Amino acid sequence: MTIRELLTLMPSQAVEDGELCAYALLGMSLLVCRLEGEVRVFENRCPVDGASLDSGRLAGAILHCPKHQGSWDLRSGRPVTGQDNQALRRFDVFEHDGSIQIVTG
Repeated sequence: MTIRELLTLMPSQAVEDGELCAYALLGMSLLVCRLEGEVRVFENRCPVDGASLDSGRLAGAILHCPKHQGSWDLRSGRPVTGQDNQALRRFDVFEHDGSIQIVTG
């Protein structure tokens, strides 16, 4: 049985729409973004080359890796370029009482 835990990351107002930010939690770097009013959280690591994605370029909902220019749709975490078939690791995220929270485990 896997134990799942709900952890608070930051205040909801810390991330504006269309913004990317990195957040360290439990030895892992997370990529936090808000798109169309909804918060999404991914591992802040390109699955192809290991680059930190918070320094990538965001064009609408599409995130471009700063190192190899692969791209992902941040609405789903799925790749949008042909050769990059690895999705981003996505976390379940909630906003509650003015805080951004994720589910771990």
